[in-house]
Amino acid sequence: MNGYGLIHVYCGNDKGKTTAAMGLALRCLGQEGCVMILQFLKRDDSGERFVLKKLNNITLWESYPEVKFTFHMTKSEKNVRQIGTPLHFKKP
Repeated sequence: MNGYGLIHVYCGNDKGKTTAAMGLALRCLGQEGCVMILQFLKRDDSGERFVLKKLNNITLWESYPEVKFTFHMTKSEKNVRQIGTPLHFKKP
C-alpha cells in the first residue's frame, strides 16, 4: 500500500450498497489493509457489523441515532441540518 487512503461512498435508492461496501472492505482486509466503515441509518446490531467486529484492522463508527431519515425529523431538526451544523459521531 502506498500510505494513502481511499474514500468510497455508496448511495442510492436501490439495493446492493452495503453488499458492495462490505465486499470491498473484506477484500482490503484480506490484503492486510485497514478499513474504517461509517454507515448512516444503520443500527449497531446489524448482521454485517457482528461479523466485522471480530476482524482485525477494522474500525466501525456508529452514526445511529444521530442521523435520521428526514421523515423522522422534527421541523427544527431539518432546519438545523440545512444550516450545516456538523454531525458528531461516537468514536469507536
